[in-house]
Amino acid sequence: MAECSADPAGISHTNASHARYISTTAARPSRLRLRAHGIFATDSRFQATQALGAPWEMGTPGVLSVVDDRVVAMTQSIPGLETRTVPVGGHETACDVGGAGSPVLLLHGFPQTRLTWRTVAPRLAERFAVVCPDLPGYGDSDRLGDGPEGFDKSLIADHLVALMKSLGHDRFAVVGHDRGALVAFRAALNRPDVVTHLGVLDVIPTVDNWAALGGPAGVFAFHLYLLAQPSDLPERL
Repeated sequence: MAECSADPAGISHTNASHARYISTTAARPSRLRLRAHGIFATDSRFQATQALGAPWEMGTPGVLSVVDDRVVAMTQSIPGLETRTVPVGGHETACDVGGAGSPVLLLHGFPQTRLTWRTVAPRLAERFAVVCPDLPGYGDSDRLGDGPEGFDKSLIADHLVALMKSLGHDRFAVVGHDRGALVAFRAALNRPDVVTHLGVLDVIPTVDNWAALGGPAGVFAFHLYLLAQPSDLPERL
């Protein structure tokens, strides 16, 4: 899922084949504003009238979803699931839950939110009890600490195991994408008594990832080197 924010006169366009989340506002109409819960790589803009087939009213807030070049209305929760804010260990975690059957925990990547799963989760909910949280520090979920240690993958994994237990799921499958997959790795390694199945999307173990980041791959993933610098250099930049 690719997400971004656009002004009312135009909608950001991306080459990604995933959905885009677009929030419109009349403020600062000449600039794109990137949202923390969306992929921000965009390469061009096109007029809202072209996308919608009707004039766009300036100053009217709205949320659109673009899936396979179709523009449709989108809510800020996953259709068919219930949005909850669950307190766990003194931190609130936002999640969408629904369905019945064997429990499945779906973890999004960076820099996305639980809405990543909005076209997948309703289908899974036909057969499974689905839980889609915002990872701690993402979207509407509290971060687990003020410094980098609050994003430790083992810490987050333990937090989400506690989240699932609070929702009545002592054992469950977990599927993660990108950073969420790294959390899923740790949950499976730390708690094999809890994680019944593991699905990993679009990521490899970190040690192998660093070994592969040379030459063109290192240029493409330069931001990983930046984020690996001691705090608070990445935050200030």
